[in-house]
Amino acid sequence: MNQRTVNRLWLAATAAVSLIGFVVFGIILGGVLASAVFAVIVATGSASLWVVWRKRQDRKAGYPIKDERTKILEGRAAYYTVFISTYMMLALLWYNFIIAKVFDLPVLTTSTHVNQVLIGLTLATVSVFVGLRWYFMRKGDAV
Repeated sequence: MNQRTVNRLWLAATAAVSLIGFVVFGIILGGVLASAVFAVIVATGSASLWVVWRKRQDRKAGYPIKDERTKILEGRAAYYTVFISTYMMLALLWYNFIIAKVFDLPVLTTSTHVNQVLIGLTLATVSVFVGLRWYFMRKGDAV
């Protein structure tokens, strides 16, 4: 079976299992958020297994896992991700100290929205890194 077919089958199986899990947990728990979290966990686990499986296949075939160019481009993506993530956190601090007090909006305290903010920051940071890594790998210059 060629690699494109394997990739499509893996993606289809992940989507089917995530959708089934979403529906089943939605029926059992009666909430959309909990079932969506379960679907995201299943999809993340499947993506992790797929990456590990691909690396094993590449290692068996004799390909290097990462060459110098890949390391440089991933390092550049990580470098910019750190700055962008820092600015996102500074924006939240500005929100807490100035905007929430001036416009009488809810303050982000430990009892209200901190878990949602941490999840949002984590997802945003990972998304920025993945997006920048994809962009730099597609762009291709390592200088």
